[in-house]
Amino acid sequence: MEIGKIINLIKKECNNKNFQIPIVTEVSDLHNDPFKVLISCVLSLRTKDAVTAKASNNLFKVANTPEKILKLEVKEIEKLIYPVGFYKTKAKNLKEICKVLIEKHNSKVPDSEEELLKLKGVGRKTMGIVMCYGFHKNSHIPVDSHVHEVANRLGKNKNSRTN
Repeated sequence: MEIGKIINLIKKECNNKNFQIPIVTEVSDLHNDPFKVLISCVLSLRTKDAVTAKASNNLFKVANTPEKILKLEVKEIEKLIYPVGFYKTKAKNLKEICKVLIEKHNSKVPDSEEELLKLKGVGRKTMGIVMCYGFHKNSHIPVDSHVHEVANRLGKNKNSRTN
């Protein structure tokens, strides 16, 4: 398939009335706060957007800074973010992230790849999302493994072997 056709299909889908903006993009647009983007993104992993939106809103109503989240008990965080996937692990990770942000980064989300990747539960995709949507750095295009695989296959010579 030609790249022009693919781009036209993507444009058509993005202009579709049923297209829903991902929750982390919405959080970025509404709050322009790297911390909220980071926390929402951590909650969003392996979780549907509607659930992530509710969990993020529940958490931010009670605690919207690293200091406030750190003061909460893990069980309280679990209740606020349930039913996100892996909510117990994510609750512990959120406390650890907030502790590191306070102790090592003056309560601010670091805007470097290296420092973001040091945070508990933050991988390359989350780092890319925070850089792109939290800090508006255009040098980052966050994609999941499926998008990456499709892009790799599209870029290969049609006669070359793909795994």
